[in-house]
Amino acid sequence: MIAPPLESNRNQIVHVSMEVSSPTPQTPQSDWQWNLWAGVLPILAMSPMLLYEAAALWSREYLRFFPLAIVWVAVLVGLQLRTSRGTTRPARRWSAIAMLAVGCSLYAYSVWIFSPRLAHLAAVLVFCAWALGRFGEKHWIEPVVWTAGLATASLLPWGWDQGILRGLLYISTWGTTATLDALAIPYVQNGSLIETRGLKLFTAEVCGGIGNFFSFATFSILLSATLRTSMLVTLKSLGLVVVWSVLADYLKMLTILLLQEFSGRDLTTGKDYQILGIMVILFVLLMIWQSLRFFTRVFAPIPVGDAEVGPAYAALNRMFCWPNAFPFENLEPKDDYEKARFRAAKEKREAELRGAPALNWRQSSLAVWSVRLSAIVCLVAMVFPIQSLGKQGLGGLSFGRSALEPEQIAKFGNVDVFPMTLSGGWQRIGQERTLRSHRSESGEHSFAWRYQAGERQLTASNDLPLQGWHDPIAQRERLGWKVLRSRTLTVDNWPWCEGVLENEFGGRTYVFYTLLELSGEPYVRLPEYLAPPTTLEDVPVEIAAANAQAENAATYQFEVVSEAAEALSPIELDELRSTFLNLRALTRQFPQ
Repeated sequence: MIAPPLESNRNQIVHVSMEVSSPTPQTPQSDWQWNLWAGVLPILAMSPMLLYEAAALWSREYLRFFPLAIVWVAVLVGLQLRTSRGTTRPARRWSAIAMLAVGCSLYAYSVWIFSPRLAHLAAVLVFCAWALGRFGEKHWIEPVVWTAGLATASLLPWGWDQGILRGLLYISTWGTTATLDALAIPYVQNGSLIETRGLKLFTAEVCGGIGNFFSFATFSILLSATLRTSMLVTLKSLGLVVVWSVLADYLKMLTILLLQEFSGRDLTTGKDYQILGIMVILFVLLMIWQSLRFFTRVFAPIPVGDAEVGPAYAALNRMFCWPNAFPFENLEPKDDYEKARFRAAKEKREAELRGAPALNWRQSSLAVWSVRLSAIVCLVAMVFPIQSLGKQGLGGLSFGRSALEPEQIAKFGNVDVFPMTLSGGWQRIGQERTLRSHRSESGEHSFAWRYQAGERQLTASNDLPLQGWHDPIAQRERLGWKVLRSRTLTVDNWPWCEGVLENEFGGRTYVFYTLLELSGEPYVRLPEYLAPPTTLEDVPVEIAAANAQAENAATYQFEVVSEAAEALSPIELDELRSTFLNLRALTRQFPQ
């Protein structure tokens, strides 16, 4: 018969030592040597490459929470470092050494191809290896959870991180428009643009920032590590982060649209937008914390009073509490027969633990030199990124969009750069300046020149400041346009792109664009999906470092757009392309 659960017992989570003392215990000197060779020296050697990665992370607004994740993990580790001892389990120690060797080798390779992103992965592996060897009394899953909290604050390959955010935003946008339909509020939706009677809402702009899926997932993981919840509770709570992330964007968009509709108040800018963002973030963090509490209660251990069903419930409790021990595991049964069996099993387990093989890694020359050589590899590889930083200087690192002075911005609207007439009969009919939100992916400032030839019109514009490459064709596609064709061309080592798009009514838009650095030099760093396949070449480290940093360089975009009710003929398209190339040559004069 199952005894009723006791609240005092259900709310207690007992943490037991996962490792017992051994005949050859770890010494403080062994721990100090491990800290130095497996922790301090490799991470110190990786720091130059990690500076480049920190610039890349900070330049993405949705990843700017990574310093908080690092501080949180550092506090978790620091509070437990003094009372912990290194592992003496051979399998775990050798696993940590192998992971350390892989991480250091990966770092050396990242320096060779100059990939800060790969160096970040190497640093995460090294931290995990150090923690596995240093915190021997803890279950191996705890250092892995700490590492997961650091890994979530990283760039994913092939743009997967932005793909995840766009996918979740699509769900939130669908939910918002469904709510507007239910409330009979008129609106027009084009992709990620929702337009009501008094507001144009670009969902990617209002839902960007630090409150996103990755920051919420990191909070969930590290809060679980802090509260030492079971793995089942951790995974359940982490799974709900998807729901809370979608809900956060939904609440933000719906609040903005409803207040605009019923009170005429615009929450897309200023302090109102900041307050709304903070309130939504706090609400989601509260929901994550409550999710952990809820699942901890649901999967609490079950006390058992009947010996016949005891083993089944014991197995269930182990699953609920893993890797922690459930509170009733060490309670002796009242039945004399079961008590004897319990004591015999306990003595057997203790004897097996006392007789388990133990390893002091300092007494193994293979282990010692494996650890030292791994650290030495990192220290040798450190020389090359230090040389790059020495030549480039810390001031050359780009940590996001540049803040431009008004005098610099005004140069890009110089009316004397573009002529009044262009070949092909184009006559300038006007100029305008647009000020957007500083969160706009198209840049805060836009200067446009409008030309007309007969019934046709074109617009030439400068958009700034941007960061790295900006693709207006892909941006229009997210707003509901259909891309009929696009291509990338390079002339005189200056890449440019052109595309033909179609709206839902069959109208055509022809887009030509290129990017330049704020100095007026062509920007040549194409993203992976636009760049042609390349082969691995032996490039000097300073050039490779400049190329890696160029991904976050401050840029401005020059674009020519022409709309047409019908498809242009090949001759008209060639004329439009020639006009773009002629203006492109002139646009280098703006920063001067």
